[in-house]
Amino acid sequence: MCTIGAVATSDAEGNPVAFALKNSDYMQVGHWHGCISGGAGNDFMGFNTASRPGVNSGMNKKGLAVIRSFLDYRGPFDEKDEPVKEQKDFPLDVDRRSAIAAGLLEIYETVDETLPYLHDVIPKHTGKGTGQRGGNFLLADATGKVAVLEHCEDRIESRVYPAGCAARGNNGRLILLEEQARLPGHVREDRETRCEYMQDTMQQLRESIPQGMSKDEALDSLKRTLAWKGPEGDGGVGSICALNLRAPGARTNSAQPCSTRTAVIFDLIEKKMHFTRGNPDQFSWETMCFPA
Repeated sequence: MCTIGAVATSDAEGNPVAFALKNSDYMQVGHWHGCISGGAGNDFMGFNTASRPGVNSGMNKKGLAVIRSFLDYRGPFDEKDEPVKEQKDFPLDVDRRSAIAAGLLEIYETVDETLPYLHDVIPKHTGKGTGQRGGNFLLADATGKVAVLEHCEDRIESRVYPAGCAARGNNGRLILLEEQARLPGHVREDRETRCEYMQDTMQQLRESIPQGMSKDEALDSLKRTLAWKGPEGDGGVGSICALNLRAPGARTNSAQPCSTRTAVIFDLIEKKMHFTRGNPDQFSWETMCFPA
């Protein structure tokens, strides 16, 4: 469903800088962006598709970000294999991972608090036999901690990244290594190309910000990365910014073409969400802050 990344470092004056970001690549469905407040825990902001409860990805008022992406190996990998879905009076899409992400943001403040809970709750609610697909949870916080938890069926692994940066492109680096090696070529190429491009950007910022790159320059670099239309410049295979991409099974559990529907960057220090209300190659960027 997306390409995700996070970077945490300090600028030349020693001030903390931390971003977490993603594109949402999906079929033509509505997306909302908003702030959830008034609950018993932390206020948080983020986005999701219109038919799903919870939050796809978000950041809370304490500076904890939860960024999710799809990770699976089960296809379909050909448009002719797309299952015929039952027609409903209204869309009903219960993604338990979105509910889990919302709960994390409301309850926790740091990566260290969040990881043990995820290891406990993910197998119970998204494991084998639940009908849920696998995914990545990229976690980052205002203290500079960055981690990734990967899960699919009954497999789950996590890693903390001491260097302060990480990326994924619907691929796994900790689980499903043999299964991913057997995926169709278009799936492997699409996932790895995006992941490497995002990882390169995160590493470049990790090195450049302490050497004098301004925060605004870093933000512009992230926006350009989320608008990158791939090696061929057409929004096709390997692009972070997809335009009517035909790569069945690479980014979603659907064989339908998909496009980037929104791009989101969370500033974990200033507690701002920068986002587009459509494809970042075509729509302008907006900014959302928590209510005063």
